[in-house]
Amino acid sequence: MAEFTMPSLGADMDFGTVVEWHVRPGDHVARGDIIADVDTDKSVIEVEVFLAGTVERILVAEGERVPVGAPLAVLREDAAAPGQPGRDVPPRPPSMSEVPPPPPSTSLAPSAPDLPPPAVADRSEVPAPDPAYLRAAGGPEGPAGFDPPGQGPA
Repeated sequence: MAEFTMPSLGADMDFGTVVEWHVRPGDHVARGDIIADVDTDKSVIEVEVFLAGTVERILVAEGERVPVGAPLAVLREDAAAPGQPGRDVPPRPPSMSEVPPPPPSTSLAPSAPDLPPPAVADRSEVPAPDPAYLRAAGGPEGPAGFDPPGQGPA
């Protein structure tokens, strides 16, 4: 058995009034069927049921004002075939013990592309720089016209 309760149909809704029932005890309902109209003090809203079953009892009479969450009706849920989930219940996902492991050769990380090894420069064939250029540019002897401290011009 399941209780159908007064839904919260707005952020500031505390109470609702059942304006009209669209079902009677013994009626079969499917998920999504409109079963009642409820007044929220702002508007009258159609209320749908979220499970399939048979209406067993109506607990709140038309015109009665009740708080959000109060039971409105009792429903007997449809029974599923033995070993089968209910029509409105999605099948449960497999547990980790039921999921087969991936094949050993399968890698979860993407493989890096095959790249050639980094090139190493062969400096044996590079010609030595001109010594005059080195001196003018500040090479081993320093820039042209520079005298180290403590040493005067030669």
